[in-house]
Amino acid sequence: MNTLLKQLRERRELFPSGLFVLFFTEMWELFGRFAIMSLLVLYLTNMLKLSDSQAFSIYAGFLALIYVMSVLGGYVADRFLGLRYGVILGAVMMVIGNLLMIIPHLYVVYIGLAIVAIGSGFFTPSLIPMVGHLYQGNDRGRDIGFTLYYVGKNVGALLAPVLCGLVAVHFGYNYAFLLSALGMSLGIIVFIRGKNQLNESVIKEMSGESFLNTKVAPFKTKAAIYLGTLLMIPAVTYILMKNIDGILLSVAGIAVLALVAYLLIERTFQERRHVLVIIIMMAFVVIFQTFLNQGGASLNLFIERNIHRQLFNFTLPTSFFYSIEPVFLILLGPVIAAVWSYLNQKQREPNEVSKFGIGMLVFSVAYAVFVLAARVAMKDAQASPLFIVLGYFLFPIAELCIMPIGLSLVTKLAPKGLEAMMVGIWMLANAAGSYLTGYVSGFAQVDFDYSTIEGLQRAAGIYHHAFFYFAVVLLIAGVILLFGIRPWIKHLRHSSL
Repeated sequence: MNTLLKQLRERRELFPSGLFVLFFTEMWELFGRFAIMSLLVLYLTNMLKLSDSQAFSIYAGFLALIYVMSVLGGYVADRFLGLRYGVILGAVMMVIGNLLMIIPHLYVVYIGLAIVAIGSGFFTPSLIPMVGHLYQGNDRGRDIGFTLYYVGKNVGALLAPVLCGLVAVHFGYNYAFLLSALGMSLGIIVFIRGKNQLNESVIKEMSGESFLNTKVAPFKTKAAIYLGTLLMIPAVTYILMKNIDGILLSVAGIAVLALVAYLLIERTFQERRHVLVIIIMMAFVVIFQTFLNQGGASLNLFIERNIHRQLFNFTLPTSFFYSIEPVFLILLGPVIAAVWSYLNQKQREPNEVSKFGIGMLVFSVAYAVFVLAARVAMKDAQASPLFIVLGYFLFPIAELCIMPIGLSLVTKLAPKGLEAMMVGIWMLANAAGSYLTGYVSGFAQVDFDYSTIEGLQRAAGIYHHAFFYFAVVLLIAGVILLFGIRPWIKHLRHSSL
């Protein structure tokens, strides 16, 4: 009986009931985001007739702004709104932005993307710290919990390309965004109704007492925040239209460094070391995010042009392939979480830096698979979809070694009271990676007629060279992580790294 009670207690610690509420809410946010990520470049090139370079620029700018807005959104949620209101405000804005995407006019699309980016900036850094507080004082369960949370929410990443892709094929790309708006609305309902399933520490965070024990701002301050949010919409729209997200990212980076320095003046020496660890690891997230985002950019167009998509008498939508990676992520996530748990019991679990390094090496192998696919297409114009299946089988292994582990790390090391803001700063690495996505995609830009066999073969040659360079960069990053900086990080943390 005692053994059974102990097992039940450990299960509750690893799988608290609030975890379902949070990942279900995040799942529908990811559904909306992946609907845009999987369809935006196709929407812009096929329906609005933009060039590859224009579509890549808008796609990268949108992704970068999502993460830049997370810095500001995380700070406002920490200081004024409270995490609960940050989640709700962000989710409502993303619903509105997705609805605007229905209108097939470029200017309206810009506005819709801007609203989604601002909304995501409030939503993501407000929700993620709640997961960390579910595992307060349980470092063993934290990495496992974040891995399972990451897997659960990626059900949205699986459903979006399939369902929205089918809607896009049969009714039009624009109507796919209506479906994502409905899904996000469901997420809001679950989050509001599921408050009681979160433990006391999370509920305290949701009440707004998350920044140096200050209470939620008064109504007038909230009203000013909401008004300021509305005024940000035309500004962010202008940034997207004029493609000046790189300037914004640079300014945000400088401002963040100044803010972090100011906030850490009265913090302990060890807290300052922990923040430095977070910043170092952010550099590798930039690299990872740059090439992960190619799934919606260069890889998306490679699949559309150089991958055989016929299945009997049916042509698979290009966006369908974007769902393969989430399928494997969902299948492999529990397996990897179980592996971490088993190794932890044996006191042989790799540290965070080692997991990052393993992820980079696996990611490099994935791009090597795409190099082979492009080489086949250079000869035959099109390659087997099995190459994409294999590559996207490796993608989630790499992703699960990096993204949830990074989120776990930042919530573990963030100074108390600054969790949401540090998550927002962590997202700045994703912003930099997303901005670089547009630049790196330029190596795979096809600016000639590819309607003939010769044109497709020539396009495959461009993709071949681009994917080869991607694989090499990831290989170098993995080697540096595993054999270069690990001892340095161990010294900074004074821990078992």
